[in-house]
Amino acid sequence: MAVVLETHDDQLAEEIVADRLQEGWPDFIDLIPAPEMSLIDYFVSNRSGNRITLGLEIRTRKQTDTEVMQYGGLMLKQRKLLEIQQLSRALNMPIYFVFAFDNGNGNIWMANASSIPSDLPAHEPPRRRKYRDVACDTHPVLFLEWNTHVHRVAV
Repeated sequence: MAVVLETHDDQLAEEIVADRLQEGWPDFIDLIPAPEMSLIDYFVSNRSGNRITLGLEIRTRKQTDTEVMQYGGLMLKQRKLLEIQQLSRALNMPIYFVFAFDNGNGNIWMANASSIPSDLPAHEPPRRRKYRDVACDTHPVLFLEWNTHVHRVAV
């Protein structure tokens, strides 16, 4: 059985982001939650065609985007990128990373997983303040470039 690291607060932050996205495009999209423990969080269907058109993987951060920018690039697990890119190819549909800041209440940035180069240099992850001593804490990370790999879509 897989270790569940997502907290109730994490789930609430994702729901805040999903609600904000749906409010931003109310005439165009419906969000359909993916099954628990899926690689992505939501499928998006267009209301007119009643067809799934893309997927969303929501990544929330406690800090504001301004604070995270001071650290440099936006950190993403290399393994997560590769898995999402593989899923996107298998389903023949785009999947977007949604990065939401300030616990889902701040700016929202997005990136099409397929447009992120899979050969970005991988780095050892920086040690977290709340180190959990689980295997995924040591998985290599990538640092996405602001305004190159990700684009702000909501404030």
